[in-house]
Amino acid sequence: MRSYNNKLKLKASLELEKRNSQNKQELNEERLRFYTNVTHELRTPLTLILGPLEDLLYDAQLPEVFKKKIDIIHASAIRLLNLINQILEFRKTETQNRKLTVKKGDLASLIMETGLRYKELNTNEKVSFKTCIETEDTVLYFDADMISTILNNLISNALKYTPEGEVKLIMRSVKVEDRPYTEVEVSDTGYGIDSDDLPRIFDRYYQAKSKYQASGTGIGLSLVKSLVELHGGKLWVKSVIGKGSCFIFRLLTDNTYPDALHADDRSPLPEVPVAIERAEMEEGNDGLPIALVIEDNADILAYIASSLADAFEVITATNGKEGLEKAQQSIPNIIISDIMMPEMNGIDFCAAVKKDVRTSHIPVILLTAKDSIQDREEGYESGADSYLTKPFSAKLLKSRILNLLEGRKKLATQILSQTKTMWKTAKNNLLLR
Repeated sequence: MRSYNNKLKLKASLELEKRNSQNKQELNEERLRFYTNVTHELRTPLTLILGPLEDLLYDAQLPEVFKKKIDIIHASAIRLLNLINQILEFRKTETQNRKLTVKKGDLASLIMETGLRYKELNTNEKVSFKTCIETEDTVLYFDADMISTILNNLISNALKYTPEGEVKLIMRSVKVEDRPYTEVEVSDTGYGIDSDDLPRIFDRYYQAKSKYQASGTGIGLSLVKSLVELHGGKLWVKSVIGKGSCFIFRLLTDNTYPDALHADDRSPLPEVPVAIERAEMEEGNDGLPIALVIEDNADILAYIASSLADAFEVITATNGKEGLEKAQQSIPNIIISDIMMPEMNGIDFCAAVKKDVRTSHIPVILLTAKDSIQDREEGYESGADSYLTKPFSAKLLKSRILNLLEGRKKLATQILSQTKTMWKTAKNNLLLR
C-alpha cells in the first residue's frame, strides 16, 4: 500500500509539473504575442512621423538650418523603425514563420548601397568607413531583406563600438573544397570582444559584461545568425581586445535554394515622379480623378487625404462597410485601404470590391503594419493590386498609385485598339459579302 501510495504521489507530482510547464509556456507565448502586437501598433505612429518628415526634407523652400534638425529627427525615426523591424524579424524566426524568399541579383550592388548609406550616416569624424568588392562573381540567389538586416546589425554594432579608427565592409569570393563561396566581412578597429564572451556572443538575449557594453536588447547577433542559417550559410567572429572585431558570413555562390520561395524575376518598376498624371482619367466634380481612402485611424486618414489633395478628389471612409458603399456610389479611380478595421476589414472589403462588376476594375492598394509572406498572400488572394507596409511616405504612395493607373490606362488603350481592329475587320467582311 505504501508503494502504491508513493506511485500515485509521483504520478500526481509529474502531472502537476507538466501542467505548470504548459502554463509557463502558454504565458510566455501570450507575452510574446502581446509584445509583437504592440510592436506592430508602433508602425502606425511611425507613419505619421516619417511621412511628414520626408515631405519636409524634400521641401526646397525649407531653410537649411531647419533641414539639418529635421535630418537628425528623421535619422532617429529610421533607427526606431529598424529596432521595430528587428523585433518583428526575431519573432518571425523564433516561431519559424520567417520564410526565405530568394531572387537572383547582384549582391555587390546591395553591399555598395548599404556601405554608401552608412558612410553618409557616420557622424564620427574619427572613424572612416570603407566598402570593398574584391570579386567579379557577384550574381547569386539571396533574400535581399534578410541580407540587409544582417548588414544593418553588423555595421551598426561596428560603428557603435569603434570610437576611432576604421570600419570595413568587404565582399570576396573564396573556394572551400573546390566549391565557390561568397564571403561578406564587417571588421572594425574598436574595443573588441573578450575571449570569455566569444562562445556566447550569438546566444539569444546574451550581452557581454564589458565596460564598453552599450544598451541593447541582446537579440541582434542572434537574429543575424538565424538569418545566415536560413540561407544555409555560416557565420563566425574573430576578435582581440583593444584591436577590434571581424564578423564574417559565408554563402554558397551557386546555391539555387530549391526549398525556398522564389520571387518574381521581373525587374522592379522604375522610380516615378511624385506628380500624378491627370490626363485620360475619369474626373470628379472638381475635374480631378477620384481617390477613395479607407482608414480607421483619423490621423493617418487625414495625412493620406492631404497628401493626395493636390492631384485627386479625395473621398474618405473609416471602415470597410462604409468604404464599400462609397465605392459603389462614386466609382473612384483608385482605392487605398487599411487592413485592420472595424465592421469590415480590408481583406473582406477588397474581395467584395473585386466581386462587384461595377467596381471590379478599380485598383486597390492595401495598407498594413504586418509584412509577413502569409499576410501578403492573403491580401493578393483577395484581389489586391498592390501592398504597402507602414510606415510609408507620401512620395512612395503617389508613385505606387501612378504605376497602377498607368498600367490600367495602357491596358484600356490596348483593349480599345483591339476592339477597333476587330470591328474594322468584321465591317470589311460584311461589305465583301
